[in-house]
Amino acid sequence: GLVDFALGTDTGGSTRVPASYCGLWGLRSTHGLVSTAGLVPLHPSFDTATWLAAKSDVFERVGRVLLPESGYRPRRLLLPLDAWELADDLFTTPLHRAREALAQLLACVPENLRIAGEAGLPAWRQTYVTAGAFEGWQVHGAWITEAKPTFAPAIAGRWRAASQVSAEAAEAARAMQAQVRAQVRALLGDDGLLLLPSAASLPPLRDADPAAVDTVRLRTMAITCIAGLCGLPQISLPVRTASGDMLGLSLLGPAGSDLALIRIARSLHAQIH
Repeated sequence: GLVDFALGTDTGGSTRVPASYCGLWGLRSTHGLVSTAGLVPLHPSFDTATWLAAKSDVFERVGRVLLPESGYRPRRLLLPLDAWELADDLFTTPLHRAREALAQLLACVPENLRIAGEAGLPAWRQTYVTAGAFEGWQVHGAWITEAKPTFAPAIAGRWRAASQVSAEAAEAARAMQAQVRAQVRALLGDDGLLLLPSAASLPPLRDADPAAVDTVRLRTMAITCIAGLCGLPQISLPVRTASGDMLGLSLLGPAGSDLALIRIARSLHAQIH
């Protein structure tokens, strides 16, 4: 309650995941739609400017300032079951409630699919990690090598791995990214809407085993990488479970559908609460 809204960034999930963990509204905007001028880049091909808010009306008011209108009118509800399966069981009931509500709102029959096909979402996640790590090292590697800053052990390990990504591996990852991007954008067309979990779990506890935390992080990244690889908007809306826990459900739409996604998410939120 300290502020009405907060500005943020989302490269691999840094707005969508905190929104899910904290019961907030958060949007990863279409890549390049909201200016990132003045921001320190991490992975430029994936970096987006974002914001979070506790109240949906405030969240939409910010969106009306930052985002253009679009003619997006979803008519198809797509359910990526491979993303659903990566989330803990407590996401199941909220996802099914959202599916039924959206089917009514869109007046459609939901379509089940496995968005990553035989490759699998872990392979998509690795594509994101490889392409992003290479970019990150190009941006920050010289400074890290010279200044030798102190990082937390997990972060230091990721920068070490980034320093070892070859240009050839990065090129292969970018080629795979282009295939994924074309595939998902074709799947969505101009009237598709994806429903998926915003994260794989509730927030890990501070004293959780680091290996367990990393396992959850990898599952979450396999979900969040979809929007990142494809440069698409994804909104996380807060949902309370029967046990009182807060988690995030996400809607992902075509490029430029950001403002319409916010309004659809608000309608969904009103239906399931």
